[in-house]
Amino acid sequence: MPEFDIDGALDPEAAERREHEAYIEQRRQHDAAAAEQRRVAEEARAARQVRIDPALAYLTRRDSWDAWVWPTEVPEYLRKHILRRCLHQDLADILKLIERVYVLDSDHDSDVVEAVCDRRAFDMDDVERDFEDHNYEIVDDAEDYAREYAENMGEIPQWVKNYIDWETMGKDLLQDQETADLSDGRTLVFRD
Repeated sequence: MPEFDIDGALDPEAAERREHEAYIEQRRQHDAAAAEQRRVAEEARAARQVRIDPALAYLTRRDSWDAWVWPTEVPEYLRKHILRRCLHQDLADILKLIERVYVLDSDHDSDVVEAVCDRRAFDMDDVERDFEDHNYEIVDDAEDYAREYAENMGEIPQWVKNYIDWETMGKDLLQDQETADLSDGRTLVFRD
């Protein structure tokens, strides 16, 4: 809606004021959204820290490597890894490892985190990269996996599909790849 000055002429500065006010409002909304994102990230970090603090307290109360008192929050697979491979490491490094696994465990299925950690021998840089790049696929059923694989290869005539043993094909496809069995019966297929 055009604005007029007191003489009835169009006021060119009014359009500039409206644009400036719109810009200021847009910046205010952007800053508010950014502040909200920072607040949510800080709450998530604080929540993780609350979850990690008991682990830090328990792990620092030990008389020897054999007498560790483990909080229930530390997953069994991580306990085994620490006791097998990390006894020579500094406690601070072990606590960093626990924190990095907690972060992944809170964002992903625990079985998947365990399988990827085992595959990468708990090299957390590689583990985190696998999750960032989504270098895995969860397969519920070998038959469905084979059908999807075949569809991605190209058009297969319907009469040919009737003769394909999808279950056997899926099992064969899975045998040719690096996989891990999850506790719920699904299969984790690694893509590298």
